[in-house]
Amino acid sequence: MTNPSTYAPVEEQNIDYTSFKKVSQILQENDRYNIWYDQNRNRIKSEQFYTDMTKGNDVLKQRKYYLGNYEVDVKSDGSKRMLHYIGGESGTAAVYVL
Repeated sequence: MTNPSTYAPVEEQNIDYTSFKKVSQILQENDRYNIWYDQNRNRIKSEQFYTDMTKGNDVLKQRKYYLGNYEVDVKSDGSKRMLHYIGGESGTAAVYVL
């Protein structure tokens, strides 16, 4: 590799963790990603924001809800995409998109 900076992000990331050592927040440049967990330490929700530098406020890019093999992806415009992960012998075999 002659110039590794062209292959990897050069922005610094700040990562916060929960008391049970799972990622709770990632900050990078003008982006923020938050993750919530239930009492069993399963991911249940995530939100991705960017900072609108002209207005100085956070703008929601995406919100996701997780429940077992299901995921609901809600975009900032309100559109939704639902995913059902179908298991196989060695992991996910297929994803059914609604």
